[in-house]
Amino acid sequence: MFAPPCDTVLVCPPCCLVAGDSDGDGMFTIGDVTFNIARIFAGGQEPTCQDAADANGDNLFNVADVTYAIATIFSGGLLPVCGKTYQ
Repeated sequence: MFAPPCDTVLVCPPCCLVAGDSDGDGMFTIGDVTFNIARIFAGGQEPTCQDAADANGDNLFNVADVTYAIATIFSGGLLPVCGKTYQ
């Protein structure tokens, strides 16, 4: 599981600057969907910020976030939101 740098075990800085931005490039694009698919199904790199990768805001990073992001990009679905795992 991804763990951001923290000063203590209980207090971690918020890292979600752009909701849905799994790859940490500062934008929410189809590249983030590709990044998530690679992570979930092929053991790819961990998201730079799990809260940003949690596109549907349910505080989990899983295939539901991929589905949510695809719906946003291709079907006019709801915009991504940040999870609050570490905030």
